[in-house]
Amino acid sequence: NEEVQSSINPWTNARFRVIAAGWILNVWEYNFYAYSVFPTLISENNGPSLEVVSILFTVEGVLVAVIMFFVLPFLKNNLFWKNFGSSWAVVVLPMFGVSVLGQFHWTGYLLTLILMDVAAAINNITLGVVLLRCLPWDYIVPFYTQVSAVGGFIYALSFCQLSLHEALGSWTLTSLIGHGLALLAVTVVYATHWRAVLEIRVLLKVPVHSKDALVDTPSGEPADVALWCAAPGVSTASIVPTVPGVVALDEMD
Repeated sequence: NEEVQSSINPWTNARFRVIAAGWILNVWEYNFYAYSVFPTLISENNGPSLEVVSILFTVEGVLVAVIMFFVLPFLKNNLFWKNFGSSWAVVVLPMFGVSVLGQFHWTGYLLTLILMDVAAAINNITLGVVLLRCLPWDYIVPFYTQVSAVGGFIYALSFCQLSLHEALGSWTLTSLIGHGLALLAVTVVYATHWRAVLEIRVLLKVPVHSKDALVDTPSGEPADVALWCAAPGVSTASIVPTVPGVVALDEMD
């Protein structure tokens, strides 16, 4: 009964909620600050006009693409820290940009945007592997559909920070309070789901395309642990223990 109920509602899965919380955390701040607040702050701090800012943002996008070309080869290991760390970086960077870098020169906001884009790209690239290794296959489509729908609501809700700015009269205080509340909420999720967080960390220990990630399946065909960990009905006890340094989730219960 639990398996049937879980397949109907993926939110009953603790790992699903943990991964979703990290993804929604990015939505709360990224679009609002990157494409709403930063262009305004650049123009208001002796920067170029919004028309020129739009051109600068286009150049910035090309630069980020070039940076990611060199970063991609380094995204094959330490997936847990890179995925979860990049998620938190996307939230912390706007605070740093508004409170520190932007105080020196308007280009500080542009530099912050570059760092945010790189962090967001790392998070999105590693998310696919995280989902394949940590969730059953039939949860992946609901993740992108349902969590994206929730993300749209959270994105709209993030504009309430405009009212907060009107009340406080300071983007520094607004960013500290807005980001602080978001980080606190996700920290509560991680703390109350600490076992699921540990399970995710275990499942992401093996590097992508590592020789250690290839094991023999019951049919004798080699398969990537990333796919088998995600397969419904396949016990991690029969697969993950064959990988050095990885403990089966079944043994953690």
